[in-house]
Amino acid sequence: MNVESRRAAAPPFAGFYLAIWALAGVVAYALDRPHGALAAGLAVIAAGAYELTPVKRHFRRRCREEAGSGLGFGLCCVGSSIGLIAMLVALDVMSLFWMSVVAVLASAQKLLPAKAAIDVPLALAIVGLGFVIVFAPSLVPGLVPPAMLRQETDRTKLRRQAMTGHKTGTREEWLAARLELLEAEKELTRRGDEVARRRQELPWVRVDKDYRFETDQGPASLADLFRGRSQLLVYHFMFGPDYTAGCPSCSAIADGFNGSAAHLAGHDVTLCAVSRAPFAKLDAYRRRMGWSFPWASSYGSDFNFDFGVAHTIQEWEAGVVAYNFGHEDLRPAADRAGALDAFSESIVGTNWETYRREGPGMSAFARQDGTVYHTYSTYARGLDVLWGMYQWLDRAPLGRNEAGMWWRRHDEYDNP
Repeated sequence: MNVESRRAAAPPFAGFYLAIWALAGVVAYALDRPHGALAAGLAVIAAGAYELTPVKRHFRRRCREEAGSGLGFGLCCVGSSIGLIAMLVALDVMSLFWMSVVAVLASAQKLLPAKAAIDVPLALAIVGLGFVIVFAPSLVPGLVPPAMLRQETDRTKLRRQAMTGHKTGTREEWLAARLELLEAEKELTRRGDEVARRRQELPWVRVDKDYRFETDQGPASLADLFRGRSQLLVYHFMFGPDYTAGCPSCSAIADGFNGSAAHLAGHDVTLCAVSRAPFAKLDAYRRRMGWSFPWASSYGSDFNFDFGVAHTIQEWEAGVVAYNFGHEDLRPAADRAGALDAFSESIVGTNWETYRREGPGMSAFARQDGTVYHTYSTYARGLDVLWGMYQWLDRAPLGRNEAGMWWRRHDEYDNP
């Protein structure tokens, strides 16, 4: 083929080649939907297995050869990289981290000859990654569920919309409005003081049941959790026996415990988290999060059930889960069950039922003359005041500005 012919053939060749890749990208983006850790892990395992097949080797060899047409060349290169594309879809096509990893691998396979000494360990590593996603998804960096990314996009849109058209004024107008708001804030503070006084006047209920816990100091009773002090504050942290990681919401609240625990201890109050997962799981997660506050496992105990933050299968199936001093039916509608299962699998590694048969809460106890008393419990929105970031957000220009579950564990943000 002479130079002129090559020049004439170049544009259609490049056009067909890019069109094939664009089509592959469109398909990958279309497949980007909420998925659970199990589905993502199995897809990655399949992608790793594909790397070892004769089909993969055939397409990779053809992709490195000079092809007669852009269409054929593009199909061979897509075929060579289809396993990596599937892996990216499973891990999230919008993750810059995994996009970079897949791009490097695809480029290396295009430019470098096949070598079993490299390709086999790589394929096995991809398969191993799949198993990690299935059994411990929280350990995989950059693995953010597409549903949460879309919620983040919705939140960004909401923020921009809220910024648009907000009223402006002079400093004098601002001061007048601020002084008016100040009166409302003072009234809220006075009302809060009154509610706190009434909270402290609640009758105490003697706790006679022998609850058993596992702690970093060994087996413990409820009285032992006081650690020699007269008051105990328990945060009922959602971390069920089958969870692979602690609830992200409870984790966000617990991020403020370390500093508070030291001050409370100096005021005769012990702050302790309690969860139903075995202590080894709790301790490993606590180390991952960098926390030091006391955390006890109530695994095998009725403690969480008796204080309204764990629910039986029978309660769930009957649609009468006792929570927040009432009863709720937490079972999802049939058309939402799959999405909710995928969501809960992505954050704690379980289906929706297993996730929501745990609940958050806070309980207070007093100890006098060797007797333990239950003095107070709160749940749901009653925990907002313990959620430090919300107190800041309520004073930010756009407030809480929420569109779905936007928060994550503190080690999962792309830009901390």
